[in-house]
Amino acid sequence: YIPEIDVYYHVPSREFIYYKNGRWVARKTLPSMYRHFDFYRARVVVINEYRPFLRHHEIQRRYANYREFRPYVVIRDARDPRYFANRNHPEHYRWLKERERRDDRYRDDRNRRDNDRRYNDRRDKDRRDNDRKKVVKKNSKDNNKKDNRNDNRDNNRNDNRDNNRSGGSIYRR
Repeated sequence: YIPEIDVYYHVPSREFIYYKNGRWVARKTLPSMYRHFDFYRARVVVINEYRPFLRHHEIQRRYANYREFRPYVVIRDARDPRYFANRNHPEHYRWLKERERRDDRYRDDRNRRDNDRRYNDRRDKDRRDNDRKKVVKKNSKDNNKKDNRNDNRDNNRNDNRDNNRSGGSIYRR
């Protein structure tokens, strides 16, 4: 609702709704008498209800003090940094550069030339050798033999008595 000119704007259909000749009319453009109205400086009231113009007298009375209310700063022209994230704000580009500069100190020097070597060295030192899987080469002679290296592990797949998986009782009978 734009109180200064008593017009509603329906965002989904992109239509202005105004009173003309005793009835409400919805059009894509406003009549010529509003052609010099500055929408960038207008106070806009967001009304989230279905057909608010049916309660026009109540809405008009509630927002009557919004008419001719200056100094109203539109978010696009606001100097508050929280609005700089809007890409249509004039300060957005400067805000973006400042944000990138601020974020660079948390990047852990990833733009250096020795980056790959340094991070790969650290990764290799942090790993323990016993966590790595060992690749076992098999001969043609060993094709039918069982690999017994992991038989003593408790991996819930071996039905050994010492794994306590033999029927629920933890005591031997």
